[in-house]
Amino acid sequence: MRITIKLKPLRYPAAIPISHHSWQSFIYEMVEAVNPQLSQAVHDSGWVARGDAPTAKRFKFFVFSVPEAPRGFVFQGDEKVFESGTVFWQVSSLSSEFITSLVAGMASQRIVRIGRTQFEVEDLQFVAPPDFGDEMRFIALSPLVASKPVNLPDGKSQKVYLRDESEFAAAIAENLKTKYRAAFAEPLEDERFEFEFDQEYLRQVGGFDSRKVTRMVYFVKRNSQGSMERIGIRGIQAPFWVRGCRELIELGWQAGFGMAGLG
Repeated sequence: MRITIKLKPLRYPAAIPISHHSWQSFIYEMVEAVNPQLSQAVHDSGWVARGDAPTAKRFKFFVFSVPEAPRGFVFQGDEKVFESGTVFWQVSSLSSEFITSLVAGMASQRIVRIGRTQFEVEDLQFVAPPDFGDEMRFIALSPLVASKPVNLPDGKSQKVYLRDESEFAAAIAENLKTKYRAAFAEPLEDERFEFEFDQEYLRQVGGFDSRKVTRMVYFVKRNSQGSMERIGIRGIQAPFWVRGCRELIELGWQAGFGMAGLG
């Protein structure tokens, strides 16, 4: 289930944070306002694929777009600042309960705060899903980031973010299959799935590493000393093709092709 949200600042100049952590926190806050058990369960536990160890990667099964600030905004520190206009945002989840709780949470409050700015929720619309087929072209809600674990000499594992296009595509496909195992009790009988960036589009803009398709994603992470620090990762936001199992393609649209909740 997917929704679009239109946010109108109460006063200008207004600002929105560029860190995805602030937006994720807002989502949890709104869900918690009407369904605290669900908010805590998703935040603290999430879902892990059947058969994987309890310590394996867990999924939150909601994604959201990079909030669209009005034209003319300027960067000031960790914010986008603007003098007029409204903010557009999308949130999607495999769980209809999570989305309906988010909607109810926003409806329960006349004014919401994101970062240092207060907003009125001016409009909220549910987005009808497309007719899913076995070959479809999409653009992600937010920059796609792919990683793989690499074993270090000391025996520890380190996450490495991928910049090779073929490795990137393979990681997206494997991640989606793991999400399916975490989301559904029944096994996935058809595992056909291919992910490929739109090559014609990439040629037009200068390739996979062009500044026209690379975007920085910012989030907050606890470092080895226990304090929180801001991390920036370069992601890719460009049209792409998916081919294969319709169930995997639908899962990708609902909760796989976008900026995911951490954890």
